[in-house]
Amino acid sequence: MEIDLGHNQLNAVTMSYFRLLKNLRYLDLSNNKFNLELTPQLFQANDLEFIDLSNNNFNGSLSIIPPMKHIKKMDISNNNLSGSLPPITNFTHLTAFNAANNSFSGLLYSLPPAM
Repeated sequence: MEIDLGHNQLNAVTMSYFRLLKNLRYLDLSNNKFNLELTPQLFQANDLEFIDLSNNNFNGSLSIIPPMKHIKKMDISNNNLSGSLPPITNFTHLTAFNAANNSFSGLLYSLPPAM
């Protein structure tokens, strides 16, 4: 299942809805007007392979993201995210990760094997 809501004027979404979509593989919410704190429910679709949240105003920390065993590409660039980057080594299939233009701090200790 794919959901592409990119390049709209959306400013709100019910995050808990996404965890109910067991077959969701592709989620694009990029280039909208979201001004929300990230919640773990957004990342709980079991088969999610691609997520693009770029160019919004999402805020909060990535420490809430659970290990995602199928994720291949994640773009969270150009938001208002902060704190430390999570240990992305848990994302064993990750091949592309863009976190540019946020306010992260700390160190990136290692990369997933697929990178």
